[in-house]
Amino acid sequence: MKTKILTVLIALISMTAFSQKKEIRNAQSALEEGNYSEAKTLLSSVESQISEEKDKTKIDFYIAKGLAYLGPNQGENASMEDLKIAAESANKLIELGEMEMGQAGLSMVKVAMRNSAVADQEAGNYTAAAEKLYQRYQLAKQDTIFLYYAANAAVTGKDYDTAGKYFSQLLEMGYDGSEVQYVATDKSTGETRVFSSEREREIYLKSGEYIKPEVQVTESKRGNIAKVLVQIYVQQNKPEMALKALKKAKEENPNDISLMQAEANVYYEMGQIDRYNQILRDVVKQDPENAELYYNLAVTSAELGDTDSAIDFYKKAIQFSPDMINAYVNLAATILSEEKGIIEEMNQKLEDGNHSEYDALQEKRKGLYQKALPYLEKAAQIDSNNVEVIRTMMNIYYVLENNEKAEEMRVKLDELGE
Repeated sequence: MKTKILTVLIALISMTAFSQKKEIRNAQSALEEGNYSEAKTLLSSVESQISEEKDKTKIDFYIAKGLAYLGPNQGENASMEDLKIAAESANKLIELGEMEMGQAGLSMVKVAMRNSAVADQEAGNYTAAAEKLYQRYQLAKQDTIFLYYAANAAVTGKDYDTAGKYFSQLLEMGYDGSEVQYVATDKSTGETRVFSSEREREIYLKSGEYIKPEVQVTESKRGNIAKVLVQIYVQQNKPEMALKALKKAKEENPNDISLMQAEANVYYEMGQIDRYNQILRDVVKQDPENAELYYNLAVTSAELGDTDSAIDFYKKAIQFSPDMINAYVNLAATILSEEKGIIEEMNQKLEDGNHSEYDALQEKRKGLYQKALPYLEKAAQIDSNNVEVIRTMMNIYYVLENNEKAEEMRVKLDELGE
């Protein structure tokens, strides 16, 4: 009796194993016919028993499952969930010793995720793109560039919580983002070209079309990451978090100019203009020909009431960027800001009947106009249709009794419809 029962059990086990293999073969046939849905159904029906099978059957199963969930065109239209399942199947193959097959499957999933994310970005679906890029990073965490891409996609999609989380991860892991580039110069155009690899560059060098091979290292992305993270935290009204992120980044790069600027911006958003101004003064020592820095220093110096410094910084900005129109306009405005005090004094002298001192103050006022006028004239050369500049010049010319020039400005305003 026991022998009969044992015989029946062995027969049932054999039938189950045969059935599983049959379902896998049927799934393979469905895949060959392009029927991916049917293949998924067939494979799902035997998945709960597959762990008891021999490695050969498991390998056949996971190959079929990976292909079924990857879908047609190497995953071009597969959902995120299906791509994750395809990746899991590829990893199972690697566990079973099928390294080449498993790595090939993972490569297809990686490419599909990346291409799908690019398509989402082109369609404006930045949140979906961020998720796919993050999952791409999860597949191979050594490819940290995809976490960086995911964070940027989240920022563009205004998903600031997700972006903040990803950027924080990057800073915590010490992500630098700088890249080695293999470049050479095109002999015919003199332009520098970046090649995808050293090997590709060597091929072009041998052709004789390119010369001067060089290796360049791109700038670190840490400063930019910190700045964006700061902006996110400031927008979320979390200045302490912003400063914490900056502190972490500066531990490794204490003299990184972009990080110092980001720190200055946090203090500016917090309303600590004096701290902002002081940090920028330190920054400009390391980048003494940066017109934008001098301009920002001039603006905040003016806000702090340090007119002399503001004027000096605007002049520096102009020195290194001669066409910076706002520097000319603001420089003139800063010079003219002293006019208010002069006018108040003039009114007082008039009330007191002190005409001689009134006349002296009037001359002082004209001196301000003459001092500011060249900067306004330069601004008008850069932008001849700037209404506010032209109107200010017209008023100054009238006060200076240069009626001919004043009339020119008035005609110009008429032409501009003002």
